[in-house]
Amino acid sequence: MASYPVTFSCLKCRTTLTDTLCHASPVVELDMVAARAACGVRVETSVEDGKDRDAGCSYSPVVCETCLEIVGRIYVTTTPEFEHIRNWYCFSADKLTSYML
Repeated sequence: MASYPVTFSCLKCRTTLTDTLCHASPVVELDMVAARAACGVRVETSVEDGKDRDAGCSYSPVVCETCLEIVGRIYVTTTPEFEHIRNWYCFSADKLTSYML
């Protein structure tokens, strides 16, 4: 079976944020999609502490540049469980829409 690229966009304004060609992968435990690269976003300078499933981690919010919706986060510090996504763009699944190319 062929694997086709998937593009992820902001659910609110449809701005393209990343795709699977940027090494995007699901983070099921956090209901997120992690990507090595992104476009159309800005990273806030503030650092917030994780709660619930990501307690013990800290992150900077990631905002869609077009509509200013918070669409995810970049983890600055992580617990060992989430070490693999530190410094990656982590997009909240409920803030995305996607389509297959």
